[in-house]
Amino acid sequence: MIRTKAKEVMRTRTIILVAILICSCSKDAPNSITDPGSVAHATTLQGSVSGILTKDSSPYNVIADITVESNDSLLIEPGVKILFFDSTALFVFGQITSVGEQERPITFTAFNHAWFGINIDESSGDNQFRYCEISKIETPYHSTPEKGSVTLRNSRVSITNCIIKNNRADDGGALSSTGSEVTLMNNILMDNQATSFAGAILSRSSVSTILNNTIYRNSSSNYGGAIVIIDPVGEEIQNNIIHSNSSTSGDSRIAIFAGDASLVIVNFNFLGTDDLDPDFVSASDVRLLPYSPCIDQGNPASEYNDVDGSLNDQGAFGGPLGDWRGFGLRDVAAD
Repeated sequence: MIRTKAKEVMRTRTIILVAILICSCSKDAPNSITDPGSVAHATTLQGSVSGILTKDSSPYNVIADITVESNDSLLIEPGVKILFFDSTALFVFGQITSVGEQERPITFTAFNHAWFGINIDESSGDNQFRYCEISKIETPYHSTPEKGSVTLRNSRVSITNCIIKNNRADDGGALSSTGSEVTLMNNILMDNQATSFAGAILSRSSVSTILNNTIYRNSSSNYGGAIVIIDPVGEEIQNNIIHSNSSTSGDSRIAIFAGDASLVIVNFNFLGTDDLDPDFVSASDVRLLPYSPCIDQGNPASEYNDVDGSLNDQGAFGGPLGDWRGFGLRDVAAD
């Protein structure tokens, strides 16, 4: 009799222990999905987001679309990594501030294969991205007009010291802007693709300042390999390196598709051809070698000078914001 009761007690304890383990696993499962390079127990995001995304809670797994509503703001701390599940996207109707640091960039990328990109639409604030890397976006084919990997509509956005690479979209492999005020300074736009217009940047009815960027190896299956401008309101394109971009039709460097060309200022850019090379350190490290033809060849006005006071070097590492190493490039050597 005593042995029977003891067996029943042991069996009951075993059942309780198994139940506790099952409950614990079920509770932790939503936050434990990671890619091979992620920290275990990532934070899950979906729906409306606002406030602060902290480094301590990174990485973040976006399992469904996330939205910054029109009356909200989102601040992302340096070093945060955001991984988007397939077919998910970020929508901003309020304000986003994503400012990393040179040694602690902010990463927007796919959890697995590809995601649907960043959409800033009728935003109520001044949006800012600095020291960010944006990659592995692939937008739905023919989803909406002027759909880019980063899509701006009737908004104000500043993008500086960022790397936007390995993305694919209909119009604007890296970025598409419509009716917006955009500042693009000291960015690397590299290996992006468009199926229709602009392997890198599509600017339509916008006011854009495009200074000291390196726009390299982007492509369009149709028109304009690097920059395409439609119905310009005011465009300033200076001190950039635009090299090795390709398209089936139109100028593969800077193409004005429609509108008044007098509203587009194009000065002091390196518009490389097959027989004229900017002399990068390597195919994946786009810093300039000492004998590069882009050294000191930007706008000579003092406001464009490099950090050391010398004349502007064309490309992402020239000008007042050029003192960064270009994180994320495989062959970047220690300074």
